[in-house]
Amino acid sequence: MVICKKTKGQKILPIFYKVNPSDVRNLSLSFESNFFIHEERFGRDCSERWMNALKEVGSFKGWESEKVVNGYLVSSFTKKS
Repeated sequence: MVICKKTKGQKILPIFYKVNPSDVRNLSLSFESNFFIHEERFGRDCSERWMNALKEVGSFKGWESEKVVNGYLVSSFTKKS
């Protein structure tokens, strides 16, 4: 995705399903430990490319599943005072 964004100007519209974008951006929770496994299996170069891509995508605005109900943003249901 990130390569297509950089080379072809395509847009990335991430959907953060049951994960906080900051957890993706900071590679927290299970992300970090899974990258050790990924690195053992596919090598350091591949693992670093994936880590950098997730850090970048985690900084984009996207849909967070915890803030969406039936396809609508939860904030649109809240009454503004």
